[in-house]
Amino acid sequence: MKKRNSILTMTIAFAMAIPSAFALASLFEVKDVKQVHATGTVELSTLTGDYVAQDGDILTGTLGGNYKISVADGATVTLNNATITTHQGTGLTCDGTVALMLSGENTIRTYTEGYPGIFVVEHKTLTIDGEGTLNVFGPEYYGPGIGSGYTTELSKCGNIVINSGTININQNEDSRSGGAGIGSGTGWHDDDYNPIPQSVGNITINGGVVKTKGGNNSAGIGGGYARFGSITCGNITITGGTVISEAGQTSGAGIGTGRSSSSLGNICGDIIFTGGDVTAISHKYGAAIGSGSKSQSSCGNIRIYDSVERVKAFIDLPQGSESDYGDTIGAGTDGATCGEITVGGVVTGPIRTNPYIYPLQHTHDWSYVADGASITASCSASDCPVTSGLTLTLEAPTSLVYDGSAKVASFADGYSDVAFGTPSIEYYKDNSLITECVNAGTYEARVTVGGATAKVQFEITQATPTGYDVPTGLEAVYGDKLSSVTLPEHWSWKNPNDLVGNAGERTHAAIYTPEDPNYKAVEVNVTVTVAKANPTYVVPSTIDAPYDVELSTIGLPEGFSWMDGTQKTTEWGLHAFKAKYTPSDTANYNIVENIDIKVNVKWILVDPTEGDVSVTINDGETAYNVDISVKVEVKTEVTVDEKRTEYASIGREFIKQDEDINAIYSVKLIRTVNGVQTEIQPSDIKEGTKIIVSMPVPEQLVSKPFRLLEIFNSSEAKEFSNNEYAITGDGKTLMVEVDRMGEFAFISHTDTDNGFIYTTGGGIPVVVVIFIVLGAIILSLGIAYVLMMFVFNKWIRKDDKALRAVILGKKDNKVRLLVMPFRFEYRQEAEVFDTKQEALKE
Repeated sequence: MKKRNSILTMTIAFAMAIPSAFALASLFEVKDVKQVHATGTVELSTLTGDYVAQDGDILTGTLGGNYKISVADGATVTLNNATITTHQGTGLTCDGTVALMLSGENTIRTYTEGYPGIFVVEHKTLTIDGEGTLNVFGPEYYGPGIGSGYTTELSKCGNIVINSGTININQNEDSRSGGAGIGSGTGWHDDDYNPIPQSVGNITINGGVVKTKGGNNSAGIGGGYARFGSITCGNITITGGTVISEAGQTSGAGIGTGRSSSSLGNICGDIIFTGGDVTAISHKYGAAIGSGSKSQSSCGNIRIYDSVERVKAFIDLPQGSESDYGDTIGAGTDGATCGEITVGGVVTGPIRTNPYIYPLQHTHDWSYVADGASITASCSASDCPVTSGLTLTLEAPTSLVYDGSAKVASFADGYSDVAFGTPSIEYYKDNSLITECVNAGTYEARVTVGGATAKVQFEITQATPTGYDVPTGLEAVYGDKLSSVTLPEHWSWKNPNDLVGNAGERTHAAIYTPEDPNYKAVEVNVTVTVAKANPTYVVPSTIDAPYDVELSTIGLPEGFSWMDGTQKTTEWGLHAFKAKYTPSDTANYNIVENIDIKVNVKWILVDPTEGDVSVTINDGETAYNVDISVKVEVKTEVTVDEKRTEYASIGREFIKQDEDINAIYSVKLIRTVNGVQTEIQPSDIKEGTKIIVSMPVPEQLVSKPFRLLEIFNSSEAKEFSNNEYAITGDGKTLMVEVDRMGEFAFISHTDTDNGFIYTTGGGIPVVVVIFIVLGAIILSLGIAYVLMMFVFNKWIRKDDKALRAVILGKKDNKVRLLVMPFRFEYRQEAEVFDTKQEALKE
């Protein structure tokens, strides 16, 4: 240590003493007394301590002392004619993921028992590349050329990758015990005899020339001797280059695992050959490719692909000792195991042919026949080694519901790569070649080998949509069809002609059809709020009703009722009253109010169907002592003539206002039912009934057609009708037709005045002409008459005998209006009035 310090001090002092001190200082950086970092080309012979090579360093020359040489994590370092030999530990340590570039002839050797020539820390990767040569030698005992050692800090090695260069491991020397050429050392124990497990990561050879030899009981590439602790090796993959891997003298595989004396096992992963020219050699008890001897030794699956140039597996045995060797490709002796063995795509099982060379010296003559989704291969050449996997079956994709990803067909396992190679699958839709199968629809996958085409059809089904909004707020009216309820875009009713149902919230099936055809239509229950409908009804026609009665007494058709049944008919004529209509189904129909129904307030005549209706007038004594009887007959469906009615003023000089009447006849209608007589009131009489009043007339009466005037309660006057009435053929009966019945009377009164006799309401006036006494008066009247006719033409003389029969309302036996008697009548034309109101004013 003191010597190293003095040298370092001298170097620094010298550098400071020359003008180029800064340049020289850039080549060296003091780390500590054991480590010097130089950049650029590093001459190993000049190193005086341990050294960590950095990215870009070039190591050259021969290491002059037992120094530790390391490569920093992430560094790419070139070995250019470098020789590193040590008696104190590992020849070269990779502190992380490292690339070694080879140039020239390079050697790395360790003489330290149990240490590897090159070590890579766990989970990191050493990559060897370049055009040069690398010779690596492990120790005489227990250590590998490249891999893990048996000390705790060296027991776990990372991944090893060789891309190019010439790599010689332990060549021309025999390791007496323990380590693989490339892989793990001997599984050992610590000072307390506790087993130390060893492991190495994946070993991959992609190119170059690799020659490696393991120690006794160890593999050329793979596991060492599991003497105490367990050994685990990752996958061993050879994709190219030339590889010759030889096991130790006994019990190890050429490529695979070593012997396992420990119950903890010696295991490696899969052994895979996809290219290159590979030779694997074992000597005794271990397989050429596979596992070493003993039951705890095993390897994974062995795969030899037909893309390799050659694989030769060879067990070097003395003549006559065949019983002492294991499988050429497979397991070693004494219970060792291996995984599945596949050669050229064909699962073969253990191979004991020694030596075994693949590919075999056989020229195939293949023919192919398709049958549906399968193609069968046949080799017409004799002694074809391929006897299984001769059917290639095309299988449809799985999970055939649309999900936006491409669906891929596949081949059923177990077909021979030798027979079928690596066929490709094509896809068709509607017989058109497509690149991928994504959308819903029907497709066909096809594979063609040697002119034979296998086909399989499959369908990508529509997916069920999610995330859609179910329609809300839908409204309808009772009696509507679903087709009248509008749905949002992409929605439709399952049964559009169905009715929406009763009032309230109703659920109906609707169909949601997504816009994207890759999603199928789904049926969803949708709620519709159904409102009550307005009912259909017929407003009753005009109803006749008596005066001054409550509406509740007036019947209406079924379903109708008055809004206010206490309201009365207090005004004559046509009026509208409010009613409501209540349908029988109030759960689904609205009640309609304020319907106008017309009511004609009038006297209503009844249709007597129980028997004859009679009206009897007991007139008492008259001037002619005649009993007058009135017979009432009922007629229906009589049209009332509405011709204009003239109203004339009534003379007032003959019967005075409030004059007593000697005979007033009250008319009653009597109905007889089962012998019982009942008086019918005016309010009981139905509308439309016509009453014929017949009255005997005195024989002395001679008359022409006449009119009848009807007067009610001295305030209203009208003529009976627009028809003129005449005495019947027998000359003794007066027929009067009325359509309204009230209290009325026939007036019979006799009086004399100035020699004239006046008979009112049924008497016959007799004019006694006294020509002698009144001659002058008559002559004067004649002259006056002529003058009026020709000079004053607005006067009209009516000399016809006229009978005015008057029906009056009765009040205390008083005449409320006067009556015009039978007489000569003179009347001014101006006194013929158009309305009854004008007449009554006079």
